[in-house]
Amino acid sequence: MRPRMAWHVLAAVLAAFPAHGAKDQTGSVSLDQLMANLRSIRHVEARYIEHRYLHALRAPLVTRGTLRFDAPDYLEKATDPAADGSSDRLAINGNQLTIHRGAGAPIVLRLAEYPEVGVLVESIRATLSGNGEALRRIFDITLSGTLSEWQLVLQPHDARQRDVLQWMRISGFGERITAIDTRDSDGDRSEMSIVELSR
Repeated sequence: MRPRMAWHVLAAVLAAFPAHGAKDQTGSVSLDQLMANLRSIRHVEARYIEHRYLHALRAPLVTRGTLRFDAPDYLEKATDPAADGSSDRLAINGNQLTIHRGAGAPIVLRLAEYPEVGVLVESIRATLSGNGEALRRIFDITLSGTLSEWQLVLQPHDARQRDVLQWMRISGFGERITAIDTRDSDGDRSEMSIVELSR
């Protein structure tokens, strides 16, 4: 599995999860405030629609499906069934990434064998668990707005990680994440919008 493909999976999972418990919605938001809100998440299910813009294609690839998070470290993305009834499901549980494609046997990968992807997984877990220090170790962080409308931009420090991801931009309104955009080092990009179903 190529690191770039794995990154799209992981970014999609991250997009589903709302911030929770915001109180002062009017002042400028700090990373510590945002991380404190994210720390309260235990379970989320959401619907997503993603548009991926690839150099090789004239029109974007559009996918829809569901996203799920169960604390502390279970993340899942499942696409809606295609016309033939097939669907894809990707799940991260601990140090293991499992890819289910149609009726075939699942592919199981150990994240330790894919260091760039493994580091990105840990950055996602750091976001979901509200660990700002872990994010600071991996990314240059730009945070703007208020708790009622904010935007977080992450750019990897490490050149090897920048081969997978140029930047990731997460947007939130109030107590949840509503969109995530990513750009790869080769200029391919994705845009995802999120509709929360439950916590």
